[in-house]
Amino acid sequence: MFITQAVLARALGTEGRGSFAACITFMNVMATLFSFGLDSSNSYYLASRRSSLSSVLGASVYVVCLSALICSAAAYLLIFSGITFFEKAASNDFLLAALCIGPVIFYSFTVSILRGTLRYTSMNLMGIANILLIAIATYILCYELNMGVKGAIAAYLFGAILPVLTILLISRKEIELYSLYKGYKTVPGLLHYGFRAYISYFAQTMNIQLGLLVMGFMLDDVSILGFYSIAIAIVSRIWIIPDSLYQVLMPKLANDKNMDIEGLCKALRIIILVVIAASLFLAAICHPLVLYGLGPEFIPATIAVYILLIGVIFRSASKVVTAYFFAANRPGINSAIKFVGVVINIALLMLMVPAYKLTGAAIATSISYALEAFIMLFYFARITRLSSAKLLIPQLDDVRSGLLVASSITSNKKRALLSEGV
Repeated sequence: MFITQAVLARALGTEGRGSFAACITFMNVMATLFSFGLDSSNSYYLASRRSSLSSVLGASVYVVCLSALICSAAAYLLIFSGITFFEKAASNDFLLAALCIGPVIFYSFTVSILRGTLRYTSMNLMGIANILLIAIATYILCYELNMGVKGAIAAYLFGAILPVLTILLISRKEIELYSLYKGYKTVPGLLHYGFRAYISYFAQTMNIQLGLLVMGFMLDDVSILGFYSIAIAIVSRIWIIPDSLYQVLMPKLANDKNMDIEGLCKALRIIILVVIAASLFLAAICHPLVLYGLGPEFIPATIAVYILLIGVIFRSASKVVTAYFFAANRPGINSAIKFVGVVINIALLMLMVPAYKLTGAAIATSISYALEAFIMLFYFARITRLSSAKLLIPQLDDVRSGLLVASSITSNKKRALLSEGV
């Protein structure tokens, strides 16, 4: 991912990187808006064995087709509406980003299907293929062919399509065409769950992208969008840690009638320790990484990285608790809390961006992440009747467990690969 960022920085420059950030922000927000929450419902329905893989996959195809039609009309109207945000890049660039929305939605659905069927190795391989294809395509289209922002967006399109086609090819023997066609019968059930989780997923994406959106409306300097986008791309790598645990916890808890709350709390405490260590390491190497990888003109991004890392630590804890609420069929709690986080973030951004610009956006987002995490942990403790100390204060056994997990990763990964025939 960092190689991709380096290629984009070198090929597009500060203003081009800002224009690309505006297009990708538009694409991500629209993809989340028109996914209708099926990212979560696909995993839940498969993990709890309420539907077959073919039915869920068929339902996903129907929803993506509907989403693509709505997105096309909505995107066209927005791009040519005269809104100042869409002045940050060429209209053709935004239209190409709109073309990517359908494939990006289907890619996220495929990930959720693999998660729900516990195919973690396949899910990881698809994720790696996605990142590698984007990196290679970005280098060829932006650096070698000098296609600019259009090349960078096209790389994302290519990266989303090919891994999905590969997984469908691998799983073709398990897909029943009749069940696939009858997938429309599963759509109402998936949407019922998905809409309750909808605000949560949309608010989560919005909270990440809000700084870019607000600065896109309020500031004329498009380079600042590029700096902030780079900062988000760097700190979001930390979320690999809690997200990896979420991929396992959510389907496991959904399929477990007697949820292991003690084990979940232990995992939460370990994640906090690991994320703090990872954040300190990233803060230490951030300046030379940006200076020699992206170029000295992108150094302003490091200030935002340092500030955002504080909020990332808090939000990493809330991501683990999110898995519990989704698995317990309480997605509405996630939605309500994350919506509150968005409202707080908008208010702080409106207050701080005009005065402090890039730094103000980072401070506002970091504070909103922290407050959202406190609210999430408060409700989790209240529902499970656990004390704050049980949730957050590390114990000696947590350190031993963390070391044991680290030492077993290699052997477990090897067994997983062999079991899936890779």
